[in-house]
Amino acid sequence: ALLALDAAIERVGEIRGWTRPVAWLGGALTIFGSFLFMASLMPSFGGQSQGLALRYEALEAEMEAAGMPLADQGPIITNFPIWLSEATGARALALPAETPRDVLDLAKTFKGTRLLMVHGDDHGDWPAVLDTKTPGAECFDEFHLGTPADPRLARALENTRVFRLVCP
Repeated sequence: ALLALDAAIERVGEIRGWTRPVAWLGGALTIFGSFLFMASLMPSFGGQSQGLALRYEALEAEMEAAGMPLADQGPIITNFPIWLSEATGARALALPAETPRDVLDLAKTFKGTRLLMVHGDDHGDWPAVLDTKTPGAECFDEFHLGTPADPRLARALENTRVFRLVCP
């Protein structure tokens, strides 16, 4: 992009008959644009990251209170595997956009996988597919998380569903 901008400035300079060198202009415009994007986008990314960190703090606390610490659960299938792993130290597997039977096959492949965690409803058919009679859905037993006393933590866990894998 910087080379294209520099070439465009050079072409404009030739057309306009500029006699003074303006090689610095491409770099200056690129740096200015970068700062502009950073100043406008970084606050929203930071806020979103804080919200996600709060979600996993609340999730970890509720699972601990239920006697199921995340670190002791073996691999956990989730639609946010990197966040779960980084925020809690739990081992995580990515939830594929496949059928419940395929997800069960994934769980069987990774020994000790006993939990599925899904946040939101924008991951294909998940978790809505588990509320249907789709083959394999009967193997997912919903585990109801407690409600944290702190309203911020309670809001962070909205739309988070946890399922135990109950079929052998």
